[in-house]
Amino acid sequence: MRLARSSRLSRRMVLPGLLLVQAAWAGWLAVAGGLPTVLLIPFALVVVIGTVVVLIGAVRDRAVRTSADRSARGRRFVAVVAAATLLAGPACFSAQIVDPTRDGSGGDASVGTRQDASVTAPFTVAPPALWGGHGSLSTEQAALVARARAAGGGQNGGPLFLTDSWAISAAVIDATGDSVLTDGGYSGQVPVFTEADLASMIASGRNRLFVVQDRAPADDPVRRTVEQRACTSLGTWGESDGQSGSGGGGTRVAAADLGSSRGKPTTSGFGLWQCS
Repeated sequence: MRLARSSRLSRRMVLPGLLLVQAAWAGWLAVAGGLPTVLLIPFALVVVIGTVVVLIGAVRDRAVRTSADRSARGRRFVAVVAAATLLAGPACFSAQIVDPTRDGSGGDASVGTRQDASVTAPFTVAPPALWGGHGSLSTEQAALVARARAAGGGQNGGPLFLTDSWAISAAVIDATGDSVLTDGGYSGQVPVFTEADLASMIASGRNRLFVVQDRAPADDPVRRTVEQRACTSLGTWGESDGQSGSGGGGTRVAAADLGSSRGKPTTSGFGLWQCS
């Protein structure tokens, strides 16, 4: 506000300058990150209009001042517009989470250059669920839960399994109330467990069941743990290499075989693994 009241134009131009830098940065992220068009358009409109309003307010602040009250009202209006402009980008980026197909575990719902080329469906807002979420599982998720329980998951206070996908863990927790450990955070890139942590869980028996996405990156600690320990596959579900998973299990898979079906942006399946 002090800058807005300054008699020097250069000081009053600080806020418009910050908005221009913010707009350029957020715009680059929106394009590089594949922000859905339905969110990109209002984001662009708010940023452009807001920046123009703040810029005009800074340039004409002294010229239009006819009274102290009018000047104060004008500065408050400009401050509100500036705040809305600064928050437009983060708000639109965060709004992607209301589309359940953008599960947040990769570039499809993140801000940056890791865009998942397989996400081509239009942006669709999930129907509201005001009382405890959806409370149901897909056929594949239900089969996963049943197989994990049959393998001893969730017993003696332990987790049902540990996964690198919050979309899987959130659905299971919401529908069953079971404890599920999740690695990767919202973006899928935030480290939670190291490979040493996972090895310690296996050795102590606290958890030996792991769910890995087909598209997990090569440096994913959950995937690396499963690969390096040559764990036993208890089932795969969803699409993998263009084919539907069978949900069969009991096959011991070497690291090279597991890696051959990972890291492909066109896959959307997941598998359950038991490590010892």
